[in-house]
Amino acid sequence: MIPWLISVPVYGERYRRNFLSRGLPSLLAALDAAGNPPTRFLIHTDDKWALARYLPSAPVKFLPPPPGANSSLALANAGRIALAEALPGEAILNLNADLVMSREAISVCASHFAEGKLYVTSHTLRTTLAAPPVGATALDLRTFGWFNHHRWVDDCTLRRGYAANPAVVYLRSHFGDVYAHCFSLSPFAVFPSRPITFAGPSMDEFIDCFETSEVHIAQPSEFCLVEPCPPSLPYIRRRLRLSPAQVIRKAPFYSTPMMCWQFGHQIVIRGVPRLSERKVIDEILSKIDQSRLPTRLLPLNEQSGVARLPPSLFKLALSIPGPIRRLVPKAIREEVMKWI
Repeated sequence: MIPWLISVPVYGERYRRNFLSRGLPSLLAALDAAGNPPTRFLIHTDDKWALARYLPSAPVKFLPPPPGANSSLALANAGRIALAEALPGEAILNLNADLVMSREAISVCASHFAEGKLYVTSHTLRTTLAAPPVGATALDLRTFGWFNHHRWVDDCTLRRGYAANPAVVYLRSHFGDVYAHCFSLSPFAVFPSRPITFAGPSMDEFIDCFETSEVHIAQPSEFCLVEPCPPSLPYIRRRLRLSPAQVIRKAPFYSTPMMCWQFGHQIVIRGVPRLSERKVIDEILSKIDQSRLPTRLLPLNEQSGVARLPPSLFKLALSIPGPIRRLVPKAIREEVMKWI
């Protein structure tokens, strides 16, 4: 039985509340379904006393919130800390406080590790704040997730939504099926049986630490993950509907070749797999330039072929009132945002 290191950042009142009422109960149900394997907890928190009495009788190491100038970098640093803390033979579960899993999640990951995989990653369906069922099967949680999906999912739907920079693209077929194609997937579970060096600015790049043969991309029918989100979830919308051309334009800025490889996988949210629904995705992938490092990962003086703004000018740019900034054509604003 594989032992587990459960790594989860839990700081801020909202996240503590969600972890205790949703995330932790679903985790305990999944551990129980897996036969309660040996478990250690690594928890980044600003209030360990609010959490300690609710945790199971397992070793716990409390750390302060991970460092980072933004939430993406903080989560990446939490991932690096977990890699450093893991003992030989121990698998790592990378969670966030809002994540709710189906009961099969841990046992499915363990079975793939037993087959030689090192990394199990999964789509996470964003939902409304409706309470997900705890201890539900994958199919039941997937059904709940779809019927309570967040408006962000609609805005990331190809030719229907208005998300400006989707890391996940949803397709809806004429048959009522729903599929997700994801540049970014949840870095759910890793079995570091070899040294893994991760230097990315977010967990999106964690996939780059592995070969395709070492990765298993889970379907929601194997195990399901949902993430309840508030209505005010911030993201940029545009006036034009999401098109294949927009995805193609975005990808060289955002996605590494391994992230594009992930994007090519059809993840079935509702319905059954259909090869006919892959044509638009195959066409998008065929037009993405994957020969160069994404713009956001280049050295600062190479991004978009210009020097990065000095911090003083960056602050000045952000101090300009929004109505005035919007007088600049949107195409120019989006290009500038790539390098400031």
